[in-house]
This record gives sequence, structure tokens and C-alpha cells, in this order.
Amino acid sequence: KGCPACHGPTGNQPLLPVYPKLAGQNPEYVVLQLKAFKAQERKSGQAALMWGMAAQLSDKEMDILAKWLAKQK
Repeated sequence: KGCPACHGPTGNQPLLPVYPKLAGQNPEYVVLQLKAFKAQERKSGQAALMWGMAAQLSDKEMDILAKWLAKQK
């Protein structure tokens, strides 16, 4: 969806240094973080930017995205 705009096309080229690299991350960790953003439980740093992005994702999409990111280098 909008991930490449901030994290790069494969999740390893963030637009700004404050944005994390997502490529190669543990998929379970990514899903947990996306769910926390969606529930607005994460409030530090740039979290508010992620609330709207994560709100657009279904649980199935989160799982697919997390598995894809885990395979990226």
C-alpha cells in the first residue's frame, strides 16, 4: 500500500534516517507492530504517521506483507 513511500520499494531504503529498515525483519514482530499501530497503542517517535497506514490493512494483508518483508535483503 503506502509502505514504499517511507521505507523504500523493498523495505531497506528508508526515506529518512528515523524510519526503520523493514527488510529481513521477523514476520511475527512486524505483524505485532502493525497491529499495535492500528490500535494506536504505539505512541513514540513517528507512530502517528503509521496509525492511518496500518488502519488500512487487514490481518491477512499484515501477514502477507510481513512474510514478504522477511524475505527481502
